[in-house]
Amino acid sequence: MKDYKYIFTVLLVTYNSDWDKTRQTLYSILSQQEISFEIIIADDGSANNNFDCVKQYFENNNFKDYKLVANSENQGTIKNLLSGLDKAEGKYVKPLSPGDFFYSELSLFNAYKFIYTNEASVYFGRTAYYCIENSNTIIIENTSNPKDINPYKKNDLKKIKRNYFIRMDSIIGASIIYNTGKIKQYLPKLSELAKFAEDYSIYMLLANNEKISYLNIENDNSDYFIWYEANTGISTQKQSKWHEILKIELKAVYKYLENSKLIPKCYYKCTLSDSKSSRFLWHIILDPLFYLKNKIIKDKIKGWNNNKPDIQYLLDILKQK
Repeated sequence: MKDYKYIFTVLLVTYNSDWDKTRQTLYSILSQQEISFEIIIADDGSANNNFDCVKQYFENNNFKDYKLVANSENQGTIKNLLSGLDKAEGKYVKPLSPGDFFYSELSLFNAYKFIYTNEASVYFGRTAYYCIENSNTIIIENTSNPKDINPYKKNDLKKIKRNYFIRMDSIIGASIIYNTGKIKQYLPKLSELAKFAEDYSIYMLLANNEKISYLNIENDNSDYFIWYEANTGISTQKQSKWHEILKIELKAVYKYLENSKLIPKCYYKCTLSDSKSSRFLWHIILDPLFYLKNKIIKDKIKGWNNNKPDIQYLLDILKQK
């Protein structure tokens, strides 16, 4: 078994990223308490990777446990992530993007308390969503990914797979922690199928019956793990070219899993077929009650408590200019 130098590698992936957002995310990482971690920043061939600013920021904060990976060419998110992962010395890796933050100063500590007694290949925590509009910080409520948390609380792999492959109820990438050794097994193959959607690795893990565990934690009387800046990442831009690109990449993942005999052909027909009649037919066959209910009441959130996020720590981070 490999010995790891740190408990966590926090892997910040950047590409032409705004320095203010990068600095705010670094502030959030450096604020983590009672846990060992390193920071790796992997840049995907930016015109300006801001590494001089990064080095100065770390020096000003007397932080030495970091590595910088400067890719000379733009390769896409997955290969950029792989380039950083190759340098990781943490047992678990937490990817982040500029603009996304830990929910509190004890987020990693509380996550590890759960991880220590709950072995899994992947973990994810609850996400609090925010956006900036006209210089105002807006908390986005009644939003969760996945929408239905119940199968994860019950460790019901069959229903988790159903929700992922048929209902398309997926985990948001910003909330994920990977077992480093495990994700290294899957990400190289994903890089052959897709360029941007690193969280599509979850489909591959689930198809191989790997355990995915919800971080059932308490953090300052709340269960949130991450602050996610909504409406900025490519996965949230529904009406842009990215929506179509990500759909093409997901089709490639489904077809690979189908050809590898890891999922049945009907999953693709149910969710990604270009034929509306095919999708309708297979939804009626595989998941009729959910499909018909969803036509009436969409996006129903199940199993999440009604706790609202405390905005104060987020505001403290956003003051870091």
